Amino acid sequence: MKQFFILTALISLIFSGSSFARNCGTMDVHEHLLQTDPKYAENIEQIEAFTAARIAELERTGHMRVNGVITIPVNVIVVYSNSQQNISDAQIQSQI
Repeated sequence: MKQFFILTALISLIFSGSSFARNCGTMDVHEHLLQTDPKYAENIEQIEAFTAARIAELERTGHMRVNGVITIPVNVIVVYSNSQQNISDAQIQSQI
C-alpha cells in the first residue's frame, strides 16, 4: 500500500509540472508589432536590407567563408556558495 501511494504521488508530481509550462511569446509579440506598428515594420525591413547587402558584399569580395570553421568565444560564469559546489573546467567544457 505504501509503495502504491508513493508511486501515485510521483506520477501526480510528474504530470502536474507539465501544466505549468510556458511557451516563449517572442514571435507572438513580433507578429503583433509587425501588424500594429508601422515604424517597427520599417525598422525590421531596414535591418533585413542591410543584412542582405552585407552578405552580398562579403560574398562578392570573397571574405565570406561558407565552408570554413567558425570559432565562437564563450564565457562561462559559475556561481556557487562554497568550494564544494564549484564544478571542474572539464565539466564546463563537456556542456559546451
